[in-house]
Amino acid sequence: MEKENDTAADAEEPYFKFRLNNIDNFVSPPSDLDYPIILSKPIPPGKKVEASLPILRVFGSTETGQKICAYIHGVFPYMYVEYTGSLIPDDGS
Repeated sequence: MEKENDTAADAEEPYFKFRLNNIDNFVSPPSDLDYPIILSKPIPPGKKVEASLPILRVFGSTETGQKICAYIHGVFPYMYVEYTGSLIPDDGS
């Protein structure tokens, strides 16, 4: 039975909340968990994996004080640099 006061906002609540203390990243060969997210098909057994994928490592604590170290796969960090100059090749600015 559903609660009468359920709202769309309740359905969008994160499954797991914690306070972020630190975050870093590293690269690693894909694991079995990465295949459905990133790779189109699994690599056959015995074949060497050439790719490395970024993994975020997040440290924090829950509201009750439990310490957390979460490894987040499938996140590709990027950097955005705004360019406000001319896009005309001969302009030189």
